[in-house]
This record gives sequence, structure tokens and C-alpha cells, in this order.
Amino acid sequence: MGVTSQRLALNSGPGTQRYFDEKGSYGSGGERVRIYSKAWDPNNGIWWVKVEYPSGSGFFGWTGLKRFNSNSFNLDDVYTEYWY
Repeated sequence: MGVTSQRLALNSGPGTQRYFDEKGSYGSGGERVRIYSKAWDPNNGIWWVKVEYPSGSGFFGWTGLKRFNSNSFNLDDVYTEYWY
């Protein structure tokens, strides 16, 4: 679980709309959200994390790591997916 720092802009994969469809923006800062995995985006040089929002809904999407408070979880403990 991680704590959001802002709304979650979710995409269908770990990258921008150039590569993946946008799913929308959800929630607000200060929410605890389950993080399932991470993926490195070499095109933008950032980590993306896969989340389920809202929890228990079965609705998954990818959002940039910057949308979470970095001290609310350990990124090294999150499973890594390889997309590129």
C-alpha cells in the first residue's frame, strides 16, 4: 500500500498516451492505494506503478510513481514487470 500525493491519472500500461490508452483520473491525495507492480519506462525515464482503484474493484491501471508519497512504501519491495 502507498499513500497518494495527488489524483491518480491511470493508463492501460506503463507509459504515456503515446503508447497506452488513458483510463481517466481518480481519487485524491492522501488515499491509501494497493500497489501491485512497477515497470521502468525507458521512453520517459520514470517508474510507473500498477494499482487497483478503488481497492477491491478489479479496475487496474498504471500511474507515474510521482503520484505517490515516496516515503509511504518501499519501491524496492514492489514486484517488477518488464514491458520494454
